[in-house]
Amino acid sequence: VWEIEECEVRCSGSFSKAIWCYGGHFVFDDSFRGGGKIVDHYPGSDTTVRRCTIGGFCEGRLHAKSSWGILCWDLARVCLEDCLVEDIDFIGISACHASEVSVYGCTVRGCRVGAVLVNEEAK
Repeated sequence: VWEIEECEVRCSGSFSKAIWCYGGHFVFDDSFRGGGKIVDHYPGSDTTVRRCTIGGFCEGRLHAKSSWGILCWDLARVCLEDCLVEDIDFIGISACHASEVSVYGCTVRGCRVGAVLVNEEAK
């Protein structure tokens, strides 16, 4: 279990992620040459992020955005509570590839492409 509380996480640059929660892994059968089938999976550890400020830099003359604020990927299980996600070049909060993401009381602002992205596999 990962718990991140009352932190300021700032980063910038091409393809930067202020917080990247990468989950477990999938197990494929032995017919991978034919496309393979998922026969099992192992989720990643639970992650909770509370009362944090996440994003790029925006102070005085320094202004550099993070590419993604919080990127949840491949079976990640993430709970976001009372966070500020700001100054993001692409997406503030992304739930992708069978990740499970809960968002409570968060503010997302200053995202050039979108505040929240949830793909069809995520919950």
